[in-house]
Amino acid sequence: YGLAQESMFRDPRPCCGAIVGMLTNFNLNNPVHVRLRNDLGEANWNYLSKNDVLADDGSPVRFLIAAAIIAIQGMRNTCDALGPGGELDSRGVGHMTAQVQVNNLENKETILYCARSTVFNGEIKEQGLGTDATKYTPVMDKKTGLVKFLYDGKADFPISTRTYACIKAEESGPVPESPFMGVSDVEAAVDIKMRLSKKGEARRLSTAEGMDMGKLGQALASN
Repeated sequence: YGLAQESMFRDPRPCCGAIVGMLTNFNLNNPVHVRLRNDLGEANWNYLSKNDVLADDGSPVRFLIAAAIIAIQGMRNTCDALGPGGELDSRGVGHMTAQVQVNNLENKETILYCARSTVFNGEIKEQGLGTDATKYTPVMDKKTGLVKFLYDGKADFPISTRTYACIKAEESGPVPESPFMGVSDVEAAVDIKMRLSKKGEARRLSTAEGMDMGKLGQALASN
């Protein structure tokens, strides 16, 4: 299914064809096909497996639409685990993005950004494309050669909000005290470096004593 490349600095690698196979030759005994179809949804699977969706220049994009929807659903599943699932209490925050890598090595940018979402204190805010395949309108950018999607006829996406019962911080118990509480990032990094170094026992600098730049430079140079 071609090659994909995360950036111009990375080597190309083979693309996964599971989404193509799931739409064109679904195998009930293939757990990957089953998982992808569940994330895509039956209505979307029926629509995309039976219809060719073309961009305005005639390029087929139904597999890309399926990939975008699956990525967005995966983002939502992660948000649900963090918020409603109880992974985060009122002190925690989570931010996710849904994106698809396109195997178009002629362009410097091979990432299609689909949606983003934030989980915090009882609210899940989301902005981007949705999960209804019939609302996708593909438009090919002639200058970049990249496909862009309108969703429900719109290029600007509003922010939607879902709420959930958030676990309060006091119900989760106290946060374990960090051994680096009140210590600067530089001091903490040096302390960790000393702990990991084989020679650290002899040269470890105590963060409680403070440190001057001379000792800091000597410690970094000697490890």
